[in-house]
Amino acid sequence: MKRIGALFLFLLTLVGTAFCQSPPLVLYPTHSAQGTDGAVSFFIDVAQPESTVSIGSATLRYGNSISGPMGTTVPLSPILEMENTYWGSATLSSSVYYYHKVTTTSGHIATEAPKNTTDSWTPSFDVQVQTADDPSGDGVSGYPEKLDILEVWHTYSDEYLYATMKQATTDWEFSGGLFGPFYIWAVYVHNPASETECAYAFVYANVPGFLSTGISKITPPSTVENIGDIDAETSGQYLYMRGHWSDLTSDPDFGAWPNSFGYLDVGGYTVSATLSEQVTVDTTLPAKLYPRTHYLSIPFSNTAPTLAGGGFDVLPTKDEEEIPCRFYITYTDADNNFPTVRQLVIGENVYNLASTDHNFSDGAMFEREVPAPEETFEYFFRFCDGADTVETGHTLYVRQALLSMVNNMLLLLPNSPNPFNSKTKIRFIHNGNIPATGNIELYSASGKRIRTIHMDRITPGENSVIVEFNGLPTGIYLYRVNMGPYSKTGKLLFVK
Repeated sequence: MKRIGALFLFLLTLVGTAFCQSPPLVLYPTHSAQGTDGAVSFFIDVAQPESTVSIGSATLRYGNSISGPMGTTVPLSPILEMENTYWGSATLSSSVYYYHKVTTTSGHIATEAPKNTTDSWTPSFDVQVQTADDPSGDGVSGYPEKLDILEVWHTYSDEYLYATMKQATTDWEFSGGLFGPFYIWAVYVHNPASETECAYAFVYANVPGFLSTGISKITPPSTVENIGDIDAETSGQYLYMRGHWSDLTSDPDFGAWPNSFGYLDVGGYTVSATLSEQVTVDTTLPAKLYPRTHYLSIPFSNTAPTLAGGGFDVLPTKDEEEIPCRFYITYTDADNNFPTVRQLVIGENVYNLASTDHNFSDGAMFEREVPAPEETFEYFFRFCDGADTVETGHTLYVRQALLSMVNNMLLLLPNSPNPFNSKTKIRFIHNGNIPATGNIELYSASGKRIRTIHMDRITPGENSVIVEFNGLPTGIYLYRVNMGPYSKTGKLLFVK
Protein backbone atom coordinates (compact mmCIF):
# COMPACT_ATOMS: atom_id res chain seq x y z
CA MET A 1 0.00 0.00 0.00
CA LYS A 2 3.00 2.34 -0.33
CA ARG A 3 1.27 3.82 -3.34
CA ILE A 4 -1.09 5.58 -0.95
CA GLY A 5 1.97 7.54 0.18
CA ALA A 6 2.53 8.56 -3.41
CA LEU A 7 -1.12 9.53 -3.63
CA PHE A 8 -0.75 11.71 -0.56
CA LEU A 9 2.27 13.34 -2.21
CA PHE A 10 0.15 14.02 -5.27
CA LEU A 11 -2.43 15.62 -3.00
CA LEU A 12 0.30 17.69 -1.38
CA THR A 13 1.36 18.97 -4.80
CA LEU A 14 -2.25 19.66 -5.74
CA VAL A 15 -2.93 21.48 -2.50
CA GLY A 16 0.34 23.42 -2.69
CA THR A 17 -0.65 24.70 -6.11
CA ALA A 18 -4.06 25.67 -4.78
CA PHE A 19 -2.49 27.57 -1.85
CA CYS A 20 -0.86 29.90 -4.37
CA GLN A 21 -4.09 30.50 -6.24
CA SER A 22 -6.96 32.16 -4.59
CA PRO A 23 -7.82 32.42 -0.87
CA PRO A 24 -7.54 36.09 0.09
CA LEU A 25 -5.73 37.51 3.10
CA VAL A 26 -7.64 39.11 5.98
CA LEU A 27 -5.41 41.89 7.31
CA TYR A 28 -5.55 44.68 9.88
CA PRO A 29 -8.86 43.95 11.62
CA THR A 30 -9.73 47.10 13.55
CA HIS A 31 -12.63 49.37 14.43
CA SER A 32 -13.54 52.95 15.21
CA ALA A 33 -14.43 54.48 18.53
CA GLN A 34 -18.09 54.30 19.55
CA GLY A 35 -20.24 57.28 18.65
CA THR A 36 -22.84 58.90 20.87
CA ASP A 37 -25.51 56.91 19.00
CA GLY A 38 -23.79 53.62 19.93
CA ALA A 39 -22.46 53.01 16.41
CA VAL A 40 -19.08 51.34 15.91
CA SER A 41 -17.52 50.95 12.46
CA PHE A 42 -15.45 47.84 11.69
CA PHE A 43 -12.68 47.64 9.09
CA ILE A 44 -10.49 44.99 7.48
CA ASP A 45 -8.12 44.87 4.55
CA VAL A 46 -8.89 42.08 2.10
CA ALA A 47 -5.80 41.46 0.01
CA GLN A 48 -5.64 39.26 -3.07
CA PRO A 49 -1.92 39.50 -3.93
CA GLU A 50 -1.15 39.19 -7.63
CA SER A 51 -4.46 37.58 -8.51
CA THR A 52 -7.37 38.50 -10.72
CA VAL A 53 -9.92 36.72 -8.49
CA SER A 54 -12.35 39.26 -7.05
CA ILE A 55 -14.06 39.40 -3.68
CA GLY A 56 -17.64 38.14 -3.67
CA SER A 57 -18.62 38.99 -0.08
CA ALA A 58 -17.11 40.18 3.18
CA THR A 59 -18.99 39.97 6.46
CA LEU A 60 -18.60 40.44 10.19
CA ARG A 61 -20.50 38.23 12.64
CA TYR A 62 -20.87 39.10 16.31
CA GLY A 63 -22.53 37.93 19.50
CA ASN A 64 -22.21 38.14 23.28
CA SER A 65 -20.33 34.85 23.75
CA ILE A 66 -16.94 33.84 22.35
CA SER A 67 -18.36 30.33 21.86
CA GLY A 68 -21.37 31.58 19.91
CA PRO A 69 -23.88 31.94 18.69
CA MET A 70 -22.56 34.94 16.80
CA GLY A 71 -25.85 35.34 15.04
CA THR A 72 -25.75 38.96 13.90
CA THR A 73 -24.22 39.51 10.48
CA VAL A 74 -22.88 42.86 9.29
CA PRO A 75 -22.11 43.12 5.55
CA LEU A 76 -18.81 44.83 4.79
CA SER A 77 -18.49 47.07 1.74
CA PRO A 78 -15.36 48.33 -0.04
CA ILE A 79 -14.18 51.87 0.60
CA LEU A 80 -13.79 53.22 -2.92
CA GLU A 81 -10.81 55.46 -2.29
CA MET A 82 -8.94 52.89 -0.14
CA GLU A 83 -7.67 49.90 -2.08
CA ASN A 84 -8.60 46.57 -0.42
CA THR A 85 -10.31 48.11 2.64
CA TYR A 86 -13.83 47.00 3.63
CA TRP A 87 -16.07 48.39 6.35
CA GLY A 88 -19.42 48.00 8.08
CA SER A 89 -21.21 49.50 11.06
CA ALA A 90 -23.21 48.15 14.00
CA THR A 91 -25.02 49.84 16.87
CA LEU A 92 -23.92 48.16 20.09
CA SER A 93 -25.23 48.42 23.65
CA SER A 94 -22.98 45.80 25.26
CA SER A 95 -19.63 44.08 24.78
CA VAL A 96 -19.33 41.67 21.84
CA TYR A 97 -17.13 38.97 20.36
CA TYR A 98 -16.75 39.01 16.59
CA TYR A 99 -14.96 37.57 13.59
CA HIS A 100 -14.62 38.33 9.86
CA LYS A 101 -15.26 36.10 6.85
CA VAL A 102 -14.42 36.74 3.20
CA THR A 103 -15.50 34.70 0.16
CA THR A 104 -14.22 35.20 -3.38
CA THR A 105 -16.36 34.97 -6.50
CA SER A 106 -14.71 31.59 -7.16
CA GLY A 107 -15.84 30.28 -3.74
CA HIS A 108 -12.54 30.45 -1.84
CA ILE A 109 -12.92 31.37 1.82
CA ALA A 110 -10.68 33.21 4.29
CA THR A 111 -12.18 33.41 7.75
CA GLU A 112 -11.64 33.93 11.43
CA ALA A 113 -13.70 31.76 13.79
CA PRO A 114 -15.59 31.52 17.06
CA LYS A 115 -13.59 29.87 19.86
CA ASN A 116 -14.76 26.65 21.49
CA THR A 117 -13.55 27.73 24.93
CA THR A 118 -15.33 24.89 26.76
CA ASP A 119 -14.09 22.24 24.31
CA SER A 120 -17.66 21.03 23.85
CA TRP A 121 -17.76 17.71 21.99
CA THR A 122 -19.22 17.33 19.47
CA PRO A 123 -19.19 21.08 18.81
CA SER A 124 -22.40 22.78 17.72
CA PHE A 125 -22.42 24.77 14.52
CA ASP A 126 -22.87 27.93 16.60
CA VAL A 127 -19.22 27.60 17.59
CA GLN A 128 -17.92 26.64 14.13
CA VAL A 129 -17.35 28.50 10.88
CA GLN A 130 -17.77 27.04 7.40
CA THR A 131 -14.50 26.93 5.45
CA ALA A 132 -15.71 25.06 2.34
CA ASP A 133 -19.01 24.80 0.47
CA ASP A 134 -18.49 22.05 -2.08
CA PRO A 135 -20.93 21.31 -4.93
CA SER A 136 -22.87 18.06 -4.81
CA GLY A 137 -21.85 15.46 -7.37
CA ASP A 138 -18.54 17.07 -8.33
CA GLY A 139 -16.38 14.08 -7.39
CA VAL A 140 -14.88 11.49 -9.74
CA SER A 141 -17.73 9.45 -11.23
CA GLY A 142 -18.05 5.74 -10.56
CA TYR A 143 -17.19 5.90 -6.86
CA PRO A 144 -19.47 5.73 -3.80
CA GLU A 145 -21.58 8.78 -3.18
CA LYS A 146 -20.34 8.85 0.42
CA LEU A 147 -17.02 10.22 -0.86
CA ASP A 148 -18.78 13.34 -2.18
CA ILE A 149 -17.88 16.21 0.19
CA LEU A 150 -20.50 18.90 0.71
CA GLU A 151 -19.12 21.08 3.51
CA VAL A 152 -16.12 21.58 5.82
CA TRP A 153 -16.29 23.50 9.11
CA HIS A 154 -13.71 24.52 11.71
CA THR A 155 -13.34 25.88 15.21
CA TYR A 156 -10.53 25.95 17.75
CA SER A 157 -9.66 26.13 21.44
CA ASP A 158 -6.44 26.52 23.40
CA GLU A 159 -5.99 22.73 23.34
CA TYR A 160 -7.64 21.51 20.12
CA LEU A 161 -8.09 22.24 16.45
CA TYR A 162 -11.51 21.04 15.27
CA ALA A 163 -12.69 19.99 11.80
CA THR A 164 -16.12 18.85 10.66
CA MET A 165 -16.93 17.33 7.27
CA LYS A 166 -20.34 16.78 5.71
CA GLN A 167 -20.78 14.19 2.96
CA ALA A 168 -23.68 13.24 0.69
CA THR A 169 -24.86 10.14 2.63
CA THR A 170 -24.90 8.74 6.17
CA ASP A 171 -22.59 5.81 5.30
CA TRP A 172 -19.19 6.03 7.00
CA GLU A 173 -18.03 2.42 6.53
CA PHE A 174 -14.27 2.29 5.95
CA SER A 175 -14.18 -0.63 3.53
CA GLY A 176 -16.08 -2.26 0.70
CA GLY A 177 -14.65 -5.71 1.58
CA LEU A 178 -11.72 -7.63 3.05
CA PHE A 179 -9.36 -6.46 0.31
CA GLY A 180 -10.96 -3.08 -0.21
CA PRO A 181 -11.62 -0.73 -1.65
CA PHE A 182 -10.79 1.31 1.45
CA TYR A 183 -12.35 4.71 1.96
CA ILE A 184 -10.54 7.70 3.47
CA TRP A 185 -11.97 11.02 4.63
CA ALA A 186 -9.44 13.71 5.54
CA VAL A 187 -9.04 17.42 6.31
CA TYR A 188 -5.55 18.75 5.61
CA VAL A 189 -3.72 21.37 7.66
CA HIS A 190 -0.79 23.32 6.22
CA ASN A 191 1.27 25.91 8.04
CA PRO A 192 2.61 28.53 5.57
CA ALA A 193 5.51 29.10 7.99
CA SER A 194 6.80 25.57 7.39
CA GLU A 195 10.09 25.44 5.52
CA THR A 196 9.54 21.83 4.42
CA GLU A 197 7.29 20.09 1.89
CA CYS A 198 5.59 18.01 4.61
CA ALA A 199 1.81 18.05 4.89
CA TYR A 200 -0.56 17.12 7.72
CA ALA A 201 -4.13 15.84 7.80
CA PHE A 202 -6.83 14.77 10.23
CA VAL A 203 -7.65 11.36 8.76
CA TYR A 204 -10.68 9.14 9.29
CA ALA A 205 -9.71 5.73 7.88
CA ASN A 206 -8.84 2.09 8.59
CA VAL A 207 -6.47 0.67 6.00
CA PRO A 208 -5.07 -2.44 7.77
CA GLY A 209 -1.34 -2.23 8.35
CA PHE A 210 -1.01 1.20 6.78
CA LEU A 211 -3.38 4.00 7.71
CA SER A 212 -5.66 4.56 10.67
CA THR A 213 -7.69 7.38 12.18
CA GLY A 214 -5.39 10.08 13.55
CA ILE A 215 -3.10 12.92 12.52
CA SER A 216 -1.12 11.85 9.47
CA LYS A 217 2.15 13.44 8.44
CA ILE A 218 3.07 13.07 4.77
CA THR A 219 6.78 13.39 4.00
CA PRO A 220 7.97 13.30 0.38
CA PRO A 221 8.46 11.17 -1.53
CA SER A 222 5.96 8.68 -0.04
CA THR A 223 6.22 8.37 3.75
CA VAL A 224 3.00 8.54 5.75
CA GLU A 225 3.13 8.31 9.54
CA ASN A 226 0.73 8.86 12.42
CA ILE A 227 1.95 11.61 14.76
CA GLY A 228 -1.06 11.84 17.05
CA ASP A 229 -4.48 10.56 17.96
CA ILE A 230 -7.71 12.40 17.24
CA ASP A 231 -11.23 12.19 18.57
CA ALA A 232 -13.56 11.25 15.72
CA GLU A 233 -17.30 10.73 15.73
CA THR A 234 -19.93 10.46 13.01
CA SER A 235 -23.57 11.55 13.20
CA GLY A 236 -25.77 11.37 10.14
CA GLN A 237 -23.94 13.07 7.27
CA TYR A 238 -21.34 14.66 9.56
CA LEU A 239 -17.87 13.58 10.65
CA TYR A 240 -16.49 15.44 13.67
CA MET A 241 -12.73 15.42 14.36
CA ARG A 242 -10.41 17.19 16.77
CA GLY A 243 -6.69 16.93 17.36
CA HIS A 244 -4.30 18.40 19.88
CA TRP A 245 -2.45 21.51 18.78
CA SER A 246 0.59 20.13 20.58
CA ASP A 247 0.75 17.09 18.26
CA LEU A 248 1.06 19.46 15.31
CA THR A 249 3.26 22.16 16.78
CA SER A 250 5.70 19.74 18.43
CA ASP A 251 6.54 18.19 15.07
CA PRO A 252 9.79 19.80 13.87
CA ASP A 253 8.57 20.11 10.28
CA PHE A 254 5.25 21.79 11.05
CA GLY A 255 6.73 25.27 11.36
CA ALA A 256 6.39 27.98 13.99
CA TRP A 257 2.91 28.44 15.44
CA PRO A 258 1.48 30.97 16.00
CA ASN A 259 3.05 32.21 12.80
CA SER A 260 3.45 35.73 11.44
CA PHE A 261 0.75 35.10 8.82
CA GLY A 262 -2.00 34.41 11.36
CA TYR A 263 -3.61 31.61 9.34
CA LEU A 264 -3.48 27.93 8.38
CA ASP A 265 -4.35 26.52 4.96
CA VAL A 266 -7.15 23.96 5.31
CA GLY A 267 -9.41 21.87 3.09
CA GLY A 268 -11.04 18.48 2.69
CA TYR A 269 -10.49 15.47 0.42
CA THR A 270 -11.63 11.85 0.07
CA VAL A 271 -9.82 8.81 -1.30
CA SER A 272 -10.78 5.35 -2.57
CA ALA A 273 -7.84 2.92 -2.32
CA THR A 274 -7.19 -0.67 -3.36
CA LEU A 275 -3.97 -2.68 -3.62
CA SER A 276 -3.60 -1.58 -7.23
CA GLU A 277 -5.30 1.81 -7.46
CA GLN A 278 -5.72 4.92 -5.34
CA VAL A 279 -8.02 7.69 -6.49
CA THR A 280 -8.69 11.12 -5.03
CA VAL A 281 -12.45 11.22 -5.44
CA ASP A 282 -13.27 14.72 -4.18
CA THR A 283 -11.42 17.80 -2.93
CA THR A 284 -12.66 21.12 -1.65
CA LEU A 285 -11.27 24.53 -2.51
CA PRO A 286 -8.45 25.54 -0.14
CA ALA A 287 -9.31 28.01 2.59
CA LYS A 288 -7.40 30.24 4.98
CA LEU A 289 -8.40 29.68 8.61
CA TYR A 290 -7.42 32.38 11.11
CA PRO A 291 -7.89 30.78 14.56
CA ARG A 292 -8.71 34.03 16.32
CA THR A 293 -11.73 35.81 17.75
CA HIS A 294 -11.96 39.52 18.58
CA TYR A 295 -13.45 41.15 21.67
CA LEU A 296 -14.80 44.67 21.93
CA SER A 297 -15.60 46.04 25.37
CA ILE A 298 -18.60 48.39 25.48
CA PRO A 299 -18.49 51.10 26.68
CA PHE A 300 -14.83 51.96 26.27
CA SER A 301 -12.86 55.12 26.95
CA ASN A 302 -11.49 57.07 24.03
CA THR A 303 -8.49 59.28 23.41
CA ALA A 304 -9.00 61.88 20.71
CA PRO A 305 -6.74 61.48 17.64
CA THR A 306 -4.17 64.05 16.54
CA LEU A 307 -3.21 65.45 13.14
CA ALA A 308 0.27 66.59 12.15
CA GLY A 309 2.45 67.38 9.16
CA GLY A 310 -0.33 68.45 6.82
CA GLY A 311 0.56 69.95 3.47
CA PHE A 312 0.78 69.24 -0.24
CA ASP A 313 3.21 68.54 -3.07
CA VAL A 314 2.85 69.90 -6.56
CA LEU A 315 3.11 67.15 -9.16
CA PRO A 316 5.06 67.71 -12.38
CA THR A 317 2.93 69.02 -15.21
CA LYS A 318 3.24 70.79 -18.55
CA ASP A 319 -0.23 72.23 -18.26
CA GLU A 320 -0.32 75.43 -16.23
CA GLU A 321 -4.10 75.49 -16.49
CA GLU A 322 -4.51 72.35 -14.37
CA ILE A 323 -1.88 71.80 -11.70
CA PRO A 324 -2.16 68.42 -9.90
CA CYS A 325 -1.44 68.50 -6.17
CA ARG A 326 -0.98 65.65 -3.66
CA PHE A 327 -2.34 66.66 -0.26
CA TYR A 328 -1.26 64.68 2.80
CA ILE A 329 -1.66 64.58 6.59
CA THR A 330 -0.49 62.22 9.36
CA TYR A 331 -3.28 60.79 11.54
CA THR A 332 -2.32 59.34 14.94
CA ASP A 333 -4.71 57.54 17.27
CA ALA A 334 -3.41 56.09 20.55
CA ASP A 335 -6.34 53.62 20.58
CA ASN A 336 -5.60 52.61 16.96
CA ASN A 337 -9.14 53.61 16.00
CA PHE A 338 -9.81 53.71 12.27
CA PRO A 339 -11.00 57.17 11.17
CA THR A 340 -14.61 57.20 10.02
CA VAL A 341 -14.09 60.69 8.61
CA ARG A 342 -10.86 61.45 6.72
CA GLN A 343 -11.42 64.59 4.70
CA LEU A 344 -9.57 67.28 2.81
CA VAL A 345 -11.69 70.43 2.54
CA ILE A 346 -10.78 72.98 -0.14
CA GLY A 347 -13.28 75.80 -0.19
CA GLU A 348 -16.67 74.12 -0.74
CA ASN A 349 -15.12 70.90 -2.10
CA VAL A 350 -14.67 67.88 0.18
CA TYR A 351 -12.36 64.96 -0.75
CA ASN A 352 -11.95 61.65 1.09
CA LEU A 353 -8.34 60.71 1.82
CA ALA A 354 -6.77 57.24 1.76
CA SER A 355 -3.90 55.37 3.43
CA THR A 356 -2.28 51.97 2.99
CA ASP A 357 -0.88 52.14 6.54
CA HIS A 358 -3.40 50.95 9.14
CA ASN A 359 -1.16 51.12 12.19
CA PHE A 360 -2.63 54.37 13.47
CA SER A 361 -1.07 54.28 16.93
CA ASP A 362 2.32 55.37 15.55
CA GLY A 363 0.93 57.63 12.84
CA ALA A 364 -0.35 56.88 9.34
CA MET A 365 -0.17 59.19 6.35
CA PHE A 366 -3.41 59.86 4.48
CA GLU A 367 -3.29 61.50 1.06
CA ARG A 368 -5.28 62.45 -2.03
CA GLU A 369 -4.35 63.84 -5.43
CA VAL A 370 -6.61 66.67 -6.61
CA PRO A 371 -6.30 69.53 -9.12
CA ALA A 372 -5.36 72.82 -7.57
CA PRO A 373 -8.28 75.27 -7.41
CA GLU A 374 -8.21 78.45 -9.42
CA GLU A 375 -6.56 81.57 -8.00
CA THR A 376 -6.32 81.79 -4.19
CA PHE A 377 -7.62 78.86 -2.14
CA GLU A 378 -7.98 77.85 1.50
CA TYR A 379 -7.77 74.26 2.72
CA PHE A 380 -7.85 72.21 5.94
CA PHE A 381 -8.12 68.58 7.07
CA ARG A 382 -10.93 67.03 9.12
CA PHE A 383 -10.83 63.60 10.80
CA CYS A 384 -13.09 61.70 13.21
CA ASP A 385 -12.28 58.42 14.98
CA GLY A 386 -15.98 57.70 15.46
CA ALA A 387 -16.29 59.74 18.64
CA ASP A 388 -14.01 62.77 18.50
CA THR A 389 -13.57 65.12 15.52
CA VAL A 390 -10.33 67.04 14.98
CA GLU A 391 -9.43 69.65 12.36
CA THR A 392 -6.28 71.44 11.29
CA GLY A 393 -6.08 75.19 10.98
CA HIS A 394 -7.09 76.77 7.68
CA THR A 395 -4.20 77.41 5.27
CA LEU A 396 -4.30 80.04 2.55
CA TYR A 397 -2.37 79.56 -0.68
CA VAL A 398 -2.00 81.54 -3.92
CA ARG A 399 -2.24 79.49 -7.10
CA GLN A 400 0.57 81.41 -8.85
CA ALA A 401 3.04 80.22 -6.19
CA LEU A 402 2.38 76.64 -7.23
CA LEU A 403 3.99 77.12 -10.63
CA SER A 404 7.41 77.73 -9.06
CA MET A 405 7.12 74.35 -7.29
CA VAL A 406 6.23 72.24 -10.32
CA ASN A 407 9.78 71.57 -11.53
CA ASN A 408 11.46 70.96 -8.17
CA MET A 409 10.11 67.60 -7.06
CA LEU A 410 10.88 63.91 -6.59
CA LEU A 411 7.64 62.27 -5.52
CA LEU A 412 6.73 58.73 -4.48
CA LEU A 413 3.55 57.06 -5.69
CA PRO A 414 1.93 54.08 -3.87
CA ASN A 415 3.71 50.82 -4.66
CA SER A 416 1.56 48.16 -6.31
CA PRO A 417 0.48 45.68 -5.18
CA ASN A 418 0.63 46.43 -1.46
CA PRO A 419 0.54 44.08 0.37
CA PHE A 420 2.26 41.60 -1.96
CA ASN A 421 3.53 38.01 -1.78
CA SER A 422 6.59 37.89 -4.05
CA LYS A 423 7.31 41.18 -5.78
CA THR A 424 6.02 44.72 -5.96
CA LYS A 425 6.42 47.74 -8.21
CA ILE A 426 7.96 50.85 -6.61
CA ARG A 427 6.67 53.94 -8.41
CA PHE A 428 7.92 57.54 -8.37
CA ILE A 429 7.79 60.74 -10.38
CA HIS A 430 11.00 62.33 -11.66
CA ASN A 431 10.63 65.93 -12.84
CA GLY A 432 13.45 65.87 -15.41
CA ASN A 433 15.56 68.54 -13.69
CA ILE A 434 17.37 66.27 -11.23
CA PRO A 435 19.95 63.53 -11.98
CA ALA A 436 18.57 60.76 -14.20
CA THR A 437 20.35 57.99 -12.28
CA GLY A 438 19.95 56.88 -8.70
CA ASN A 439 19.16 53.90 -6.49
CA ILE A 440 16.55 52.30 -4.27
CA GLU A 441 17.66 51.17 -0.81
CA LEU A 442 15.63 48.44 0.92
CA TYR A 443 15.59 48.32 4.74
CA SER A 444 14.10 46.03 7.38
CA ALA A 445 11.66 47.55 9.88
CA SER A 446 14.57 47.79 12.36
CA GLY A 447 16.55 49.95 9.93
CA LYS A 448 19.02 47.35 8.63
CA ARG A 449 19.84 47.88 4.96
CA ILE A 450 19.10 44.71 3.01
CA ARG A 451 20.00 45.59 -0.56
CA THR A 452 20.56 48.46 -2.97
CA ILE A 453 19.04 48.52 -6.45
CA HIS A 454 20.83 50.79 -8.91
CA MET A 455 18.80 52.66 -11.52
CA ASP A 456 19.71 54.34 -14.79
CA ARG A 457 17.80 55.61 -17.80
CA ILE A 458 15.25 57.30 -15.56
CA THR A 459 12.94 59.40 -17.71
CA PRO A 460 10.98 62.53 -16.76
CA GLY A 461 7.53 61.71 -15.40
CA GLU A 462 6.38 58.46 -13.79
CA ASN A 463 8.89 55.61 -13.41
CA SER A 464 8.65 52.18 -11.80
CA VAL A 465 11.06 49.48 -10.61
CA ILE A 466 10.03 45.89 -9.80
CA VAL A 467 11.55 44.64 -6.53
CA GLU A 468 11.52 40.91 -5.74
CA PHE A 469 11.40 39.66 -2.14
CA ASN A 470 12.46 36.03 -2.65
CA GLY A 471 14.11 34.64 0.48
CA LEU A 472 12.96 37.44 2.77
CA PRO A 473 10.63 36.87 5.75
CA THR A 474 7.14 38.29 5.99
CA GLY A 475 6.98 41.75 7.51
CA ILE A 476 7.06 45.51 7.05
CA TYR A 477 9.94 46.96 5.03
CA LEU A 478 11.09 50.50 4.30
CA TYR A 479 12.55 51.73 1.04
CA ARG A 480 14.26 54.94 0.02
CA VAL A 481 14.47 56.32 -3.52
CA ASN A 482 17.63 58.39 -4.00
CA MET A 483 18.10 60.74 -6.96
CA GLY A 484 21.13 62.97 -6.49
CA PRO A 485 20.51 65.20 -3.46
CA TYR A 486 16.83 64.22 -3.36
CA SER A 487 15.37 61.22 -1.54
CA LYS A 488 11.95 59.95 -0.50
CA THR A 489 11.04 57.08 1.87
CA GLY A 490 8.08 54.68 1.71
CA LYS A 491 6.73 51.58 3.46
CA LEU A 492 6.03 48.06 2.08
CA LEU A 493 4.13 45.04 3.47
CA PHE A 494 5.41 41.63 2.35
CA VAL A 495 3.20 38.58 3.03
CA LYS A 496 3.80 35.02 1.84
